[in-house]
Amino acid sequence: MAHARFSAPSIRWAVYALACLLGAGCGGKLPTVSDIKDAVVGTDKPAKDSKATSPSAARAGDSFEFDVGGSIRTAGCVAELISVSPDRPTILQLTSYRSPEAESFPSCLVRGEVTAATLADLAGKKIQVQVFLTSGPEDQVWHTALGAPAELTLESAGPDSLSGELTGGQLVNSAGASPVPAKGRFTAHTK
Repeated sequence: MAHARFSAPSIRWAVYALACLLGAGCGGKLPTVSDIKDAVVGTDKPAKDSKATSPSAARAGDSFEFDVGGSIRTAGCVAELISVSPDRPTILQLTSYRSPEAESFPSCLVRGEVTAATLADLAGKKIQVQVFLTSGPEDQVWHTALGAPAELTLESAGPDSLSGELTGGQLVNSAGASPVPAKGRFTAHTK
């Protein structure tokens, strides 16, 4: 039986999304990414800076570039299909890092359900995705609102690579700024 693989950054983003929903609904102050990292990981260590190198760092040339009223470009982009069991949907996950230890900023997490068994099966598909993006550990988080996904168009897909465009939908942010159209392009490789 396959077991779910959840990385610390994935869990941190999920906790942040929940905190945003609860904070916004109760009129409370929204936490920063560092607050969540400290709560989930239990550390006061600063995040690795974007110049850090690691054997598990993303491959050169791969990136996700977002337009949120200004360009934010990640230092890498890694694609992974996550299948927990036959009765649960397969998830396409794009991250700006290969492993939690290699996370740097800007950082992003993009996730959506797919019916494909391989990355190559995704060529030409459009999927609904959740997006989480931040420039730094203390910066605002841009994200899709609950129930309002963005659209990811997968332009090319091979056995170990994927590229496409983020369109449709809007991104809101943790600082309360006006929503912006979800726009971006990516080139990724597999884990």
